[in-house]
Amino acid sequence: MNSNESKKRIEGIVTPVVTPLTKNGNIDHEAVFKHHDFLISNGISAIFVLGTTGGAAAIPENVQTEMICASQEAIAGRVPLLVGVSDACVETSLTMARFAAAHGADGVVVAPPCYLPLEAAELLEFYRIIAKEQPLPVRVLFDCGCSCRKGLQLNLRFCCSPILSGREGAPTDPA
Repeated sequence: MNSNESKKRIEGIVTPVVTPLTKNGNIDHEAVFKHHDFLISNGISAIFVLGTTGGAAAIPENVQTEMICASQEAIAGRVPLLVGVSDACVETSLTMARFAAAHGADGVVVAPPCYLPLEAAELLEFYRIIAKEQPLPVRVLFDCGCSCRKGLQLNLRFCCSPILSGREGAPTDPA
């Protein structure tokens, strides 16, 4: 059994969080701790950092890694940590996913690469590569506003795929 299969299933309320920054662009550690504590004390099931709510696409890699570490420290094993590793470059996604795994994350969330007009089979292969080449369970972020979503048929293919552990959001267009 690979480590993708060995991680526990995450169910319930998964809360995407903002990335609190200081005036000079670093992670505001105090804000991370306060926010995560608030969410956990109010019963959330998992925390999701560096997704679209967290503004990951506009944050430098060193600040993203700092957020992963600060979040893991703040959570201290009380709930699972999911980390957004979306990028148009598969190697960048894999690098961030491996970093997240090495720093205690429980899974990664990956949006479709928005700048590439991928067909359904190509998109599924993109996710297969992400799942195979790093150790964490992969959750698909569908509801990210990307124009490359392939609709309900693709959604069903992902749901039936043994490589993926779940999804966040769902395509809004059924075609």
